[in-house]
Amino acid sequence: MTSPSRFLLAICAGILVLSSPALAQAQGTAGVRQEGFKVDGFRAMFGVADAQDAKSGLVLGADLGLGTAFVRQLDLTLGTRWWKADLEGIDGKISDLSLHTDLHYHLFGVKGVRPYVLAGLGLHRISADVPGDASLDDALSGVNIGVDTGFGLATTRPGVGLRIEARRQFVEDAGNWQFAVGAGWWPRQRAKARNQPVVGSDPQAATWAPQPNQPPIVVNTHPQSAAPARDTEKDELVEAVRDLLAENRELRSSLETERTKAPPIVQPPVIVQQAEPVPPPPAPEPKVVEPEPVDPRKEVRASFERLAALPGPFPWTLRENPFSSQQTIGFSTGGSTMDSGAVESLRRLALVLHRHPDLLVRVEGHSDSQGNADANLTLSGRRAEVVRQELSRSGVDESRIRVLGMGSNQPIDDNTTPQGRARNRRAVVTVYFPDSQ
Repeated sequence: MTSPSRFLLAICAGILVLSSPALAQAQGTAGVRQEGFKVDGFRAMFGVADAQDAKSGLVLGADLGLGTAFVRQLDLTLGTRWWKADLEGIDGKISDLSLHTDLHYHLFGVKGVRPYVLAGLGLHRISADVPGDASLDDALSGVNIGVDTGFGLATTRPGVGLRIEARRQFVEDAGNWQFAVGAGWWPRQRAKARNQPVVGSDPQAATWAPQPNQPPIVVNTHPQSAAPARDTEKDELVEAVRDLLAENRELRSSLETERTKAPPIVQPPVIVQQAEPVPPPPAPEPKVVEPEPVDPRKEVRASFERLAALPGPFPWTLRENPFSSQQTIGFSTGGSTMDSGAVESLRRLALVLHRHPDLLVRVEGHSDSQGNADANLTLSGRRAEVVRQELSRSGVDESRIRVLGMGSNQPIDDNTTPQGRARNRRAVVTVYFPDSQ
């Protein structure tokens, strides 16, 4: 193995070794993406390839994300790799162009990075160029199917991210190591809210409906079918207008003759008395409508019901007296790691806490009776602190969260059996209003 290969391998191994102690206390699941097959990212890789019977050469690659398979931690990718190197002891070159599909299993995130392992299959087109030896060209060239394995580190934030990867390819009786770094773009993934109506998504869905007491609008959909007015009707209308005009002239002539014969009539002046102005009636005083008081408990209950109707873990139940909600989260023996279902449940609880800022949270950590009492007290406090950190990562203000370590003094089951000790290793999360406790 050449010096660049050893150097990149040492970098990958050193980062994995340094991150391994923190893996035991890492919280949350590997990703926040939704399961399903879809194009959800792209990255470009470059580095060095160390092939059997060849010198180190440059390797270039690109990967296309195809979504998740079975679980969120298991990614499916389609990629290609190309490398070219000089042959050892022979004046010639060899190159490999491969198309492969991989499954990447991502472990827990640690301080912004996430280790992963990979396995997959690839189709390799190997080409050789040995001047003066066509038989060796034919022997080295060909199309084969190989197996890929490897490990690496990837950044966890969506958007532009970095990656370090060590890959081992097995092609028939030969193989090569590839050590590469890369950068890519991964879109921001958000949990889809299901069973909620979309307003304004279909402009054709809105229809006109007549308002009350409004006459219907008659639309002539066939204007060409209306028959034109007959000429005879027009002639009759013109004749009627002429007759009216003639009668009007005769009436005016007779009135003018009568006016000239009769003496003028002198009318006395009319004295109009101006009435006193009547003051307008006083305006009625506006009625002040008091708004109905809002019951915060009713709104909290509605929020819990909406989240409980969505698919996924949400084991929260409401109590009326005192008004509160409580959930028990289990932990492993001697550890403070929650399962993925508990993390998803706490993230949904954070949505309720954002909507209702008056709610407070109390977290009590407990342990079983195994081990030293002081150590159990410290462990129970660490379990409660783990829950507080998860709620804080979801945007809940830490001043609303009270953390208590109870040790092994409050068991809920028998500590002499494994099942009873498993129930006693817990954290109890209670959501309540300030006046309910």
